Amino acid sequence: MEPGTSSSTDDYVEIIRKLPLYLRLAYGTGHVLNDICASMWFTYLLVFFHLVLGFDPTLAGVVLLIGQIADALVTPFVGFQSDINDNFWLCRYGRRKTWHLLGSFMHRNARTASVLLRDVRMYQVASVYMLTRLFINLCQIYIPLYLHESLNMPATSLAYIPLTMYLSSFLMSLIIERLNTKWGRKVAYSIGALLAICACIWIQFGNGDIYVKYQIYVVAVLLGSAGAIMLVTSLGVTSDLIGKNTESGAFAYGIMSFTDKLSNGLVVMLIQYLVKHCSSDYVSYYYRDILTYACGVSAIFALLMILYIKPFSRTTVFDTLRNDDDEGFIETPNAVDGNSSSNQSQANIH
Repeated sequence: MEPGTSSSTDDYVEIIRKLPLYLRLAYGTGHVLNDICASMWFTYLLVFFHLVLGFDPTLAGVVLLIGQIADALVTPFVGFQSDINDNFWLCRYGRRKTWHLLGSFMHRNARTASVLLRDVRMYQVASVYMLTRLFINLCQIYIPLYLHESLNMPATSLAYIPLTMYLSSFLMSLIIERLNTKWGRKVAYSIGALLAICACIWIQFGNGDIYVKYQIYVVAVLLGSAGAIMLVTSLGVTSDLIGKNTESGAFAYGIMSFTDKLSNGLVVMLIQYLVKHCSSDYVSYYYRDILTYACGVSAIFALLMILYIKPFSRTTVFDTLRNDDDEGFIETPNAVDGNSSSNQSQANIH
């Protein structure tokens, strides 16, 4: 085994190559702007349009849906284009860095994309990622409205509670790698999903002064920690999906993002439409039930889906960083035409 790598026999644990700290910092800072914009967009957009500008709830949902649809349509296109090696002078800066420089996010091979789109496992992984993002984004969107409408907490709580969620996500992100490498993707994701389900149940039954003053912060910690574990682990499963086939990597992430953005926009639009038809007595409980049932069901289905996904073959996935003959999870056209029986064997479920 190469120096600087470690392995595990658990499901979904890839061979991990340790990158230098400066490279990890460089890649990490590249996502800062995206995360800042997303956190503001999901956490405060509906609050601003609904409570400050007095928009009709449905119209506020339409605004968010338009942004999500635009994002969903552009993401796969940018991913596909950034995989292409172009000799245009601007693209010589780097096929990824050029798009990043322009403020946006395959090798020209239609067969690679078509093989990916025909693989049922890609849709399974996309479902896990979509449900994960649905849980996280719905929490970010409706926690402020839940605090204001259901719990009647002061305006300062709209800053403190989301901050608690983000801080717990940050702290949990420091140990997620160990969870994945020691126990595997399925176990790590299950831990996050169970934390999410516990938080949703707590929201449903939480009430009283003690809950509003103290327990709501524990719920925020559970939501933040669960979201971090589920998101990072689902991204790890996506990287397992790509394997060594980096020529289609951006397209794969584009497909994941497409399902994420479109589903989030449609669900939020539906939720905002239904709130108009609630009785005045039920409105104060509406956002509580959204966090309980919409977020809880998303976590449950995501957990069931990742448990349903069959373990990948260790020959074609886990050793992709040290075996030149392995092609990763996304099979290339040649691999599809002539798979060996060894490449078709599945690892035992632990």
